[in-house]
Amino acid sequence: MSRIFKLRSVMKLFVLGLIVIMGASLLPAQSLFLEGPASTKGKLTFRYVHPSFKEVGSNMTALSGNYEVGVSIPVLSRLNFVGSLPYLTYGYNYDWYGYTDKYRESGLGNLSVGLQYLLKSTENEKTSVSLIASLPTMKSDDEDIPYFAGMLANYTEIGKYFPETLTLRGNFAHHAIKKSGLMYGVEVGPDALIPTDDSSERKVELFLHYGGMVGYRAPLVDIVAEVVGNVYLTGEDYNYYDDNSDNLTELTFGVSLNRGRIRPGVYYSAILFNKEFKEYLKGKFGIKVEIDLKK
Repeated sequence: MSRIFKLRSVMKLFVLGLIVIMGASLLPAQSLFLEGPASTKGKLTFRYVHPSFKEVGSNMTALSGNYEVGVSIPVLSRLNFVGSLPYLTYGYNYDWYGYTDKYRESGLGNLSVGLQYLLKSTENEKTSVSLIASLPTMKSDDEDIPYFAGMLANYTEIGKYFPETLTLRGNFAHHAIKKSGLMYGVEVGPDALIPTDDSSERKVELFLHYGGMVGYRAPLVDIVAEVVGNVYLTGEDYNYYDDNSDNLTELTFGVSLNRGRIRPGVYYSAILFNKEFKEYLKGKFGIKVEIDLKK
């Protein structure tokens, strides 16, 4: 009888452990560039993306890159306020046949604010829509910062890195987690870049951003692969099949913790389609940390 009692006790502990582990399945999968569905608990996010360049003799310093802090705060049962602010720093040490030089620049990107509405929320599926405005708060003193530390690091949100530009971004996001541990998500939406400087000859530019994610939820970590990209819808350069155009698609692999209020993740990204970016970049290294504001 004692053996049976011990066996039952072990089975109860095992089932309880599974319940605790599977409780993490309520969390949406973390990714580097996808927006994800609205957070019902509220969320603080830190993200760092470091581009690595191919050019011999010069490369960005280890701490150069794109730093961003973001927040998602519930204001109603299904409505969240969302915001983010990137900090860009670009520096390199140049060494070419004995000639050495240093370059350092940094600055803030455009402040983004908006609303995200949760259309559907179950234990295994979440669907939301959002409207976000990137305000023209970025200074335009140095063209290198928005390009090398902004767009090359995160091209699918380029509105955050255009000086003197108001960007309106809409997004539809659907993410799901199956009982088997399979995770997937899709996102799509338009970006309208509106010049705010009176002297500029620039016109309103339209992009379509898209993304998809598949992965597997293990007991402690999520393993994901995501594809994100932009299609340039306006202007003379638009040609979806032209690898030298303003269209871009990139592939990212990552691993992140899926338990607890603080969940770090590491990622590596490579450009799939865009001739100009592939000539510059070896790849991109990313770190992301999500922190729940409520238990």
